[in-house]
Amino acid sequence: QVLMNYHFPGNIRELENIIERGVALANTNIILPESLTFSGKVKPPPTTAPNEESNSLFQAAASEEELYDLGIERIVADLEKRLILHTLQKTNNSKMKAAELLQLSFRSLRYKVKKYGLS
Repeated sequence: QVLMNYHFPGNIRELENIIERGVALANTNIILPESLTFSGKVKPPPTTAPNEESNSLFQAAASEEELYDLGIERIVADLEKRLILHTLQKTNNSKMKAAELLQLSFRSLRYKVKKYGLS
């Protein structure tokens, strides 16, 4: 939820870096908000406890070993997909506006939408 509410001043690479640092800093099989570090002066809004409906890969992993078995690429891909979907919903499916918010080229966003089957 913290990541979904965070305004990314960078692009998808920044998201990947945040996730990689979170995995490295986490002491449990779930990456907690305290394990996430954000660059710059922009701070994420306060969070609430995760709801039980969340389908995050982090929460789906029953153990730390299972989390490692998923691999960073799959975890980042899952988060990237959900962030793109959330942004498309926020922009009423305007790919131009979503690409601008995500700081991606329109072409890159179009590729990712197709890659994740979000069209």
